[in-house]
Amino acid sequence: MFQQGLPILQIARQLHLTRTTVYKYIAAEAFPERAPRSKSRSTRSILDPYTSYLRERTEQGCANGQQLYREVRDQGYTGTYKTVMRWLQAQGLLPRHQLGLDVKLDEEQDADDGLPCSEMMRSSSSTEPAKPLPFSEPLPSARTLSWLLVKGPTHLKGNEQRTLAFIQQDPSVETISVLTQQFLLLLKERQAEQVEAWLKICAECGIPEIEAFSQGVWRDIDAVKAAFQFPYSNGPTEGFINRLKLLKRSMYGRGSFELLRQRMLSEVS
Repeated sequence: MFQQGLPILQIARQLHLTRTTVYKYIAAEAFPERAPRSKSRSTRSILDPYTSYLRERTEQGCANGQQLYREVRDQGYTGTYKTVMRWLQAQGLLPRHQLGLDVKLDEEQDADDGLPCSEMMRSSSSTEPAKPLPFSEPLPSARTLSWLLVKGPTHLKGNEQRTLAFIQQDPSVETISVLTQQFLLLLKERQAEQVEAWLKICAECGIPEIEAFSQGVWRDIDAVKAAFQFPYSNGPTEGFINRLKLLKRSMYGRGSFELLRQRMLSEVS
């Protein structure tokens, strides 16, 4: 194209290349073939020394991501749990919906995480895809769906349970549902010492919104723990503020400042 007299800018536009790349190709004596990628030190993973062990353990029947992570960590692995899970899932050794929430399958506390276990935390290790549930009704609003996740399956009506079961077919929704019920359980039992372990699971769940939420909670971890530990709340204060604002808006343009003052003082007292 350059030998035909086309300008550099026009060549770059037609080939969707930068002018720098076009100049480089023109200056080259031969077509610059791309060199084959080699697995250099920069592309190696710190998990490489332990992949053979992980593969051997999964062949032996171990399908618990947290257990495998702890075993390689004891052998000297210094990476994160998420790296182990990504490798296992990429190799097809674990189902993609397994996020480590199945680590505590008994009613006991794990020495590392310490989160109490219940039936809702169990995660099936079966890799066979479940048959999709039929659902012909229109889905409710996002606010209604989020409320279904908060209420939990035991407090839902028949149609609400069907809706919840339908949306939980998505692995991300199922994970969010489990994390939500875990949080409510910790709050109900005021287990402030378990909040950090719960946030750690959120930070490694693979859902960007939940991971960002956990980072925000970490910034106010002391206040969050205090909310778990103490019965005090600023609810009454917020209630008074809401009442005062309601009176102010109802009086706007209808009375003098003195009348507004009298109403506020009488309502508050």
